[in-house]
Amino acid sequence: MKTPSRSIAFVLVMACLALGVVAPVSAIEVESRLREMIRSGDLRQTHVSAMVVDLDSGAVLAAIDPDEPMIPASNMKLLTTAAALDVLGTEFVFRTTLARFTPEKGAPSRPSLLIQGDGDPAFGDPVLLGQHAPPLVVEDLLDHWVDAVKATGQTHFDTLLVDDRIFDRQFHHPDWPEDQLINRWCAQVAGVNFYQNVIDVIATPANRAGASPRIEIFPPAPFLETRNRARTGDSDAFWISRLPETNQYTFHGTVRSRPQGGVQVTVHDPPIHFAHVLKARLAAAGITIDRVARAADDQVLPESQPLHAVQTTLPLVLTRVNQDSQNMFAEALVKRMGRAMTGEPGSWDNGAAAMRFALRRRLGTSAASVSIADGSGMSRENRVTTRLIVDLLRSMHEDDDAEKAELFRGSLSRAGETGTLRRRMGDLDAEIVAKTGYLRGVSALSGYVRIPTSEGEPPRTIAFSFLFNGFAPPLHNHHMQRLQNSMVETIEQTVRERIELGG
Repeated sequence: MKTPSRSIAFVLVMACLALGVVAPVSAIEVESRLREMIRSGDLRQTHVSAMVVDLDSGAVLAAIDPDEPMIPASNMKLLTTAAALDVLGTEFVFRTTLARFTPEKGAPSRPSLLIQGDGDPAFGDPVLLGQHAPPLVVEDLLDHWVDAVKATGQTHFDTLLVDDRIFDRQFHHPDWPEDQLINRWCAQVAGVNFYQNVIDVIATPANRAGASPRIEIFPPAPFLETRNRARTGDSDAFWISRLPETNQYTFHGTVRSRPQGGVQVTVHDPPIHFAHVLKARLAAAGITIDRVARAADDQVLPESQPLHAVQTTLPLVLTRVNQDSQNMFAEALVKRMGRAMTGEPGSWDNGAAAMRFALRRRLGTSAASVSIADGSGMSRENRVTTRLIVDLLRSMHEDDDAEKAELFRGSLSRAGETGTLRRRMGDLDAEIVAKTGYLRGVSALSGYVRIPTSEGEPPRTIAFSFLFNGFAPPLHNHHMQRLQNSMVETIEQTVRERIELGG
């Protein structure tokens, strides 16, 4: 780990004093304490980069290898959500629609149905449905769609046409690990998304050992190809495989007890999967559809009659991205930015270009240090510096658009209360909102510490970014998290000491 001269921090403090600005805390003091914590943590070959800035005075309180490009893991989502606010705007709304259209000359005489996607990652999201007033479940959403079709009076349709051309059809990023593509954190990304692009599989043991367990799939998808090789046994070791580029699932292992929740696995080609879910739901209501089809790249759609629409606001998506670290939601934002910027189907390529443009416009030439492969941080090809992350946090905090600044800050996890920080740092007497991050050998934490001052005065706001790369067993992420928590606590305590001394 490189050791920058401490005289730089001293000069910064002296400059503040010369200008008549009292530095809120000694930069030398904060950095030396953090360096000692990292040194005594026995992190072995772990590379640590850290940047801490007092946003009220502008003083750099710590700079430990702040310009070293690092793998950010899910801290990449900070860049994605900030760029989305700039590119899409605070008032942006995703819209997924259902429509009816009549045949053209020479086409079948029956009408058809159209699903038109806008890349909404939250369509059918059980978490957001549960936050609805009154709370909804996915069956309620499907019932609304079925009722809209029933209202046409038509019981037989020729085609259920899916228009997912808002995005390209590269459903998963090439950098993502092949052996993890069935896991929910590698859910595919498409122009029509549904139920986080996963299914829940629940295996219930039979009454005798060796018998096949009963398998339930939710949302119901009777059209899926499945093979049940699992057995009722004396341990819970149930697992699922899916053939690549298919929705053919095989159930393996043993089942001892009914789980509290299902095993979540990804679906392939979410737009067509949802179309078949809807087709099956309509069939149960006595409405038949002859075929499911996808709109061709150059297909011109006939005029249609809107039947139903589902809308999702951008702030809801931002919260799911930053508080719950929902990967698919972040990737949908990337592709939707690419669509907005180019008018072409959203892709990782044009989405990354849109992000780079937004970051350059916001941060200037310093944005050149970022390498963008995806928006969630799943790719190990992303590279970000802690200086850039703190520059972004400062820029968002000071944005002229107060609504944008608040939406960004409000989307982050709150220590001890929400998201991935629900069980971290809740005992500190400060407001900590931040984004966590984890990949194998990578751990990250970046955000804001807001420390109360005297009555009637605004809190003091500190922006920080910690990126840890290259740790390996016996070191694990929980070791890095404990150290990160202590580093935040040290910043909070040091600043508070200076506030109490009148600094």
